[in-house]
Amino acid sequence: MRRTPMIGGTVVCAALALSLSACGGDDDGGSKGGAGAASLQGRGPITFVTGKDRSGYLQKQLDGWNTEHPKEQVRIIELPDEPNDQRQQMIQNATTKSDAYSVLNLDVVWTAEFAANRWLAQLPKGEIDLSRMLPATIATGQYRDKLYAVPSTSDAGMLYFRKDLLEKAGISGPPKTYTEMWDDCAKVRKLPEAKDADCFFTEVNKTESMTISAVEAIESAAAPSSAPTASPR
Repeated sequence: MRRTPMIGGTVVCAALALSLSACGGDDDGGSKGGAGAASLQGRGPITFVTGKDRSGYLQKQLDGWNTEHPKEQVRIIELPDEPNDQRQQMIQNATTKSDAYSVLNLDVVWTAEFAANRWLAQLPKGEIDLSRMLPATIATGQYRDKLYAVPSTSDAGMLYFRKDLLEKAGISGPPKTYTEMWDDCAKVRKLPEAKDADCFFTEVNKTESMTISAVEAIESAAAPSSAPTASPR
């Protein structure tokens, strides 16, 4: 394996949304098969629909909830690993007006689509404490100024680098822009121990990973001050 002086990596945030696929009635906050207000007042078993949980941490969280809320027990429904398959199963559940899904662990890029089709319940902003959440993450759960989801995680793109190689190359600190990164890489690769090293590594598969990598590069060029935070590795 070749050494990598600088390695880029990104992750995205997710949002929790209340499914409306099985409720009756119709209004601005409802779905084509449901009414938003009524769906927020129910009690009973809850299904939490999410992608494959390989960490095991989610179940521990829900175990704590179930202990404190014996009348509102939550059961996890795990969907396939592939995001496109998750989205398809959520849509199928909504369009068939099934009551199998209660709360969706929704990819933020799907919020507008699901809200526009009225597959989600509108959430009351005033009754949910959003004060400790980043404004950008809150915005991912909004559609036409209405709240349909709340953040469950919040992640950001990071730039990892070989601090030892930068120091040996006489570079005082990590790069703040892509231009600086390429300049620093050129200096690092002049070192004997890094002459065969890769300069930059990121995800460019035909998935959202490639989109994220491209957006980070574009945003860095447009606004250098907003470049990903660099951390030593």
